[in-house]
Amino acid sequence: MIGRFLPLPDRTTVNPYNVRGAPVKLYFLSTIFQVESSDHFKQAMTAAAARKAGAQAAVETKRRKLRETLDALPAPELPALSETELCRAAVLFAALEFLLAELEPYRQDLTEKCRGVAVRAVDEKILKSIAAAHPWLFTECRRRMANADEKPPTAPTRIHSGNARRSQG
Repeated sequence: MIGRFLPLPDRTTVNPYNVRGAPVKLYFLSTIFQVESSDHFKQAMTAAAARKAGAQAAVETKRRKLRETLDALPAPELPALSETELCRAAVLFAALEFLLAELEPYRQDLTEKCRGVAVRAVDEKILKSIAAAHPWLFTECRRRMANADEKPPTAPTRIHSGNARRSQG
């Protein structure tokens, strides 16, 4: 509203925060008091306050609707697993994800050279190699190969083990 009600400054000075910046506009207090006491300014302030209140009400309405939507969501259906079954599944998943992360540079090298169906063949080769080296992961590897069209889970952060390939660079 400064530009609307105080278009011309009473004085300008060099910007003390940025010498290359726009000059700082200065106004006499009497000019500001005169503008603030005008009916036109008071009406503008009332309208601005109403807009601000309306915007705040809209934000609160959106927040309330979001809370209602989240409260109405059904609880996720979790598999009925015993503690032992859950721990075993977690270990299998984590072990396989670790090995896949360790082999990602190898996978990228090969998949850069091939596309489409060949990429699936590279992934199958990796899973078969893991299953051969770690027979206790065979079932999980076979499940991954059978569900190759599904989006894979997010890979964990790659951990550099003592045997991990390190880039030469």
